[in-house]
Amino acid sequence: MINMTESERTISEDELSRVEEAIDGPLPKCYRAFLLAHNGGRPQPNVIDIDDWEFRTTDVNVFYAIDDSVESCDILWNLQNLEGCKENKLLPIASDSGANSFALVIAPECYGQVYYFDAREIPPRPYLVAKDFSEFLSKIRDATPDELPNPDAD
Repeated sequence: MINMTESERTISEDELSRVEEAIDGPLPKCYRAFLLAHNGGRPQPNVIDIDDWEFRTTDVNVFYAIDDSVESCDILWNLQNLEGCKENKLLPIASDSGANSFALVIAPECYGQVYYFDAREIPPRPYLVAKDFSEFLSKIRDATPDELPNPDAD
């Protein structure tokens, strides 16, 4: 179970409709409920494994919100500004601390799947993280002792 901190203000159904208009379709039900409950924020715990990615593990630093006070954490801002999202039917939903993105597929053939995009790769390659948003949330975990920084190391 994750806890959310630094969430934005509570949003309305009308505000969710703005996002659905921008993506030309409905949001997955679990993600829709998440936005109504939290509207973005920072998860704790925040570690997630990405099976096919070379580094295998990253963090979920921030979930994007509707009308986020920080422009780069706003769902619609990311939809407009992250190259390839609109034309590939991807909705950016979060980022890690390295500014890499997590996105929901909104195209019918893979609707609701969550992918990770490593921005260091040109073009960014998609890595499947979860079959849906609910599974994505369930995969977020605490860091293991060997993943934690060692303040005594020089």
